[in-house]
Amino acid sequence: MSMKVLSVSVLLLAMCLYFESFADATPPGGRHPGKSRMCCVSVTTVNVSRNVTGNKYREQQAKKPCVHAIIFSTINGQVCADPKAKWVQQLIANMTKE
Repeated sequence: MSMKVLSVSVLLLAMCLYFESFADATPPGGRHPGKSRMCCVSVTTVNVSRNVTGNKYREQQAKKPCVHAIIFSTINGQVCADPKAKWVQQLIANMTKE
């Protein structure tokens, strides 16, 4: 009986460790799960302005593990862009023009 209890305990411990290892994993796209919303943990400098939909963006301040980023909605989902990239600055300027 004690061998069964030990086996079940080891199995449960292994499952807990397995799922815990995914808790801090960064999903593809450089976004990290936060308490209320996802955050960018890396940014792209690749110009994806052709894929941006709408004329809204969100600026994210750096607060670990999140980095300073401009978040655009694109046809492929949200993209975390480098605020210093020239194409990002131009796209923001075009979006804020009246």
